[in-house]
Amino acid sequence: MGVSSGFQRFLVFFFLGLPSCANLTVSAIGPVEARNLHPVQMTALDPTPLDPGAKGKAPVVGIRTDWANLWLLNGKGQDAIHLDGEILRTEAFARIPLGDGWTFGLGLPIVHASGGVLDTFIETWHSAFGLPQNLRNRLPKDAQLVQVVRREPGGPDQVAYKLDREELALGDLPIQVHKTLVAWKGFAVGVAGGIELPTGSQNRGIGNGGLDFSLGGDLSYRGRNFAGFAWAHRVWVAQANQAKAAGLPYSDLWKAGIGGQMGMRSWLSILAQLNFETSVLKELRNDHASKNQLLLWTGARFQISPRLNFDLMVGEDLITDVSPDVTIHLSLRMRL
Repeated sequence: MGVSSGFQRFLVFFFLGLPSCANLTVSAIGPVEARNLHPVQMTALDPTPLDPGAKGKAPVVGIRTDWANLWLLNGKGQDAIHLDGEILRTEAFARIPLGDGWTFGLGLPIVHASGGVLDTFIETWHSAFGLPQNLRNRLPKDAQLVQVVRREPGGPDQVAYKLDREELALGDLPIQVHKTLVAWKGFAVGVAGGIELPTGSQNRGIGNGGLDFSLGGDLSYRGRNFAGFAWAHRVWVAQANQAKAAGLPYSDLWKAGIGGQMGMRSWLSILAQLNFETSVLKELRNDHASKNQLLLWTGARFQISPRLNFDLMVGEDLITDVSPDVTIHLSLRMRL
């Protein structure tokens, strides 16, 4: 979905129409931990972007939810992809400082896939901000069809991935270790490694059935009113059995992002972030599957108490003919 002039006007209003800057609350600084819920991308490890400048000896626990509306018409090519439905992914997580700049993190996700209830809301949102409907308003609302199909001339179609019925299941379990290397005058640099355990069912479309690995780095700047973040990770993706049987290799990923946070009140800061990733389905012969993905996140972080903060974000896809269409991100973090 491209960024229209209507949506650009919304962003200008959002960032310029708010009150003057205030000091950032130290315990509520960090990048947005939202996920891309494209259903096949979701089965691969998604390293959590962290702030290497974060300090403190207390563990952080929380819960985050990403709620995505999927819509993608089949593109040009020999193979086929159909995405119509919704995914709700909720993850309880913990980050534990280990001393000397080391942090250990893990998550426990639950995934719910369905036809959903957001179609009417999304169509209204697109109409209000001048975003194209891309024919989504011509098909039945709140239906579910999520499939990737491999086609060979003269042979039967082979389903390489499917999530075309309602599911509620445990997802793959992510584990991440982070090390802050340098922290100097507000700037910080770190490295991170991750692994994702195959606790989600690949037969039900929730996981890929194998171990994923990641290695990457991040940097941050913390000022009085503003903080900035950037990161990049390489992800090695396991090959799901159904995709292998259909002759479709999953591609390893590059994931990167950049974002900023500005203090508006002692209890409020605003955030904007771009998340980029290459496609797991790069080898699928369909131009709507092989594209890279770029999501813009905008929203706010609320400081509820010195130890508790809450994020409310909305994500829009910025590359045409890539799903998910719109994602809502909520997260609650508590420092113990």
